[in-house]
Amino acid sequence: MKTIKWLDRNFEILLMVCALLVIVFVMGAQVVARKLLGASIEWSEELGRYLFVWMGFLSISYTLHADTIIRLEILDTILPASVLKFLRVLVQVFMLVMFAYLTCQSFSIVRSTNQRWSSIDISMNYVYSAIPFCFALTVLRLAQGLILTLKSKPDAKNAKAFAAKEEAEKSQMTEMGKDGEKKC
Repeated sequence: MKTIKWLDRNFEILLMVCALLVIVFVMGAQVVARKLLGASIEWSEELGRYLFVWMGFLSISYTLHADTIIRLEILDTILPASVLKFLRVLVQVFMLVMFAYLTCQSFSIVRSTNQRWSSIDISMNYVYSAIPFCFALTVLRLAQGLILTLKSKPDAKNAKAFAAKEEAEKSQMTEMGKDGEKKC
């Protein structure tokens, strides 16, 4: 059970870190091969580019799961908690429907392509499969978030918490000099 909870919290991070380690290792080997051996690894840059694509698509579900998606926090001070919860559910349902639709549509891209990598005879389906896989993972993360939002009670932290945060930031700014350094 602990493993499942750990994977739930860290699945995207694990995949992105593995991809980044492969990129660092392969690109490092490419630099060493060029400088020391005078030859290059033909497929290294292409592999790095495709793993970067995978990391980009994985970051969508990670930002939704970690609740770090860009939003207007000013609404937290203006609107009551029940309205904020309703808007959050509305946005999550919209994104869930949109990503479910995009997941279904992206399968046709994977099915219809017969392209190959330019440097190695490997199918581009491995690259294109990032789209349906990560969009399906995003749908899963949105469903999780929607269930948690529906189960939660509306937050009463609105205006007071936001005002306290603003006041703390203002006092911190007054302590700083014009050049950004703290005054003694």
